[in-house]
Amino acid sequence: MRLLPTGAALAGALFGCETRDEAWGDELNLQNPSTAGGHLVVEARGRDSLLVIDPATASPRFIPLAAELRPPVARLESNALLAFESDGATLLQVDLETDRSTRYPLGGRFDALTQTPDGAYAILTRGGGGSGLVNASEVALIALDEGPGPANPARRGLSSKGGTIRGVDVSPAYGAAGRRLALFRSASHLAAVPVEDFAAGTLRTIPLAADGDPAVTPVESVFRESADHLDVFVRADSGSDVIHLRFPDADDGIARPVLNQLTAGGLLSSILLLSPDGPLGAQIVALSRSSGGFTLIDPETAESKYYAADDAPADGLVIEGVTGEELVLYTLGRNVLHRVALTELPTKKTKAIKTTSLGAPILDVTAAAGGTRLVILHSDTGGPDITLLDPVTGAVVPFTTSDTLVGTALSDDLTDLVVLTRGTTQRLTTLDIASGTTLETEVASSITAMLPIAGTSTVALLSADGLGTFAFYDAADVTKAPKRLESAGWLSILDQEAER
Repeated sequence: MRLLPTGAALAGALFGCETRDEAWGDELNLQNPSTAGGHLVVEARGRDSLLVIDPATASPRFIPLAAELRPPVARLESNALLAFESDGATLLQVDLETDRSTRYPLGGRFDALTQTPDGAYAILTRGGGGSGLVNASEVALIALDEGPGPANPARRGLSSKGGTIRGVDVSPAYGAAGRRLALFRSASHLAAVPVEDFAAGTLRTIPLAADGDPAVTPVESVFRESADHLDVFVRADSGSDVIHLRFPDADDGIARPVLNQLTAGGLLSSILLLSPDGPLGAQIVALSRSSGGFTLIDPETAESKYYAADDAPADGLVIEGVTGEELVLYTLGRNVLHRVALTELPTKKTKAIKTTSLGAPILDVTAAAGGTRLVILHSDTGGPDITLLDPVTGAVVPFTTSDTLVGTALSDDLTDLVVLTRGTTQRLTTLDIASGTTLETEVASSITAMLPIAGTSTVALLSADGLGTFAFYDAADVTKAPKRLESAGWLSILDQEAER
């Protein structure tokens, strides 16, 4: 399941729990809740363990830890959990099927972790400037299916020209060898390293501007792969062009890329890729926060076509709707949404852009129910809290509550939205996205947080009612009796942000 960025929900998800439990025998001091492998996982610092709870049975178990952890993440495509130990010098992997823990010594502190989409590798970078023995441009890669050893993690230094690494993007496999690139972003530079030959493979450092102009510091890279090359489209901070890099396939190493500037006509805010099989082919959409519209660019010819749109949409997504590929454009914080029928755009031009005015500013937009609905979350301004919109007809179904919206979560199959609200009572609601119908139930007033369990149809509610309850509800029908884990002690859920 996916936690949507409701302000209250995000605050509620960042909590710590101090639990004294006579049955479990000590003070648990629960911190850093997360989900992995279909389980709720919470660090029990008072017991130097992970508390792992199966939502299907609400049964707990403990896995010993060697040190306190930073907030963990789920390993992609697996049933494991990844976390830096508190000093940043060790990465921990916990297999939630076998309860086996593997510690990878890093030989120094690292701050950020990026996974390859298949979850096979973790790429580590440093967030601060280097000093002494710490090199800010040193990076590392861990093969997560292998144990630690002299070559795992693999470490290498990048060019120091760009300074601190700002982020890393991982390409899909391309070419005959199925090579993948890790693309490291730094001030006015990109560095490309082959994932499968990380320590010794060819390093390509690519300057994006003369004399290290920080105005073109890359902030986003999107990829399109083919049998004989890889296209990378780069958006730079304060840049008005799309930087197009084409990496030809090579027998070994990484071929030097061809760089081209694609005119977008304004300060870029987002880049979207259209499907090569769609009505407009493999074009890209450049959204500008200054031009007042969007630009379609053919990367093969560098030809571009600008389309004006009211409200200068800065964000968007491409969806596969009922009538084919469609473009949805909007700006966070504003109350206007544009729907572009791409099949009609070449002939109808701006008349193919349909605009819907909403009752409140936009906080988030997600395509759901097979592309037949858009789920729009709103800022708390007195209007609707959630709007369901049909992208074909423009029909809207608002969901409004006079209570405080505590949290929202989408089901894994994107058919249901779970909503937690707080007023004179607290209520949990299942909102069927296709029909707009609801099922709701009252929950304990002590509930202070909701967390969706990834890979399941379950949401977890965490309680501070004196009994210390974890309750697991079915997202499709919250009126069903939940599975509960009730401790014998005292549980308080604290907002860590408020403690800072």
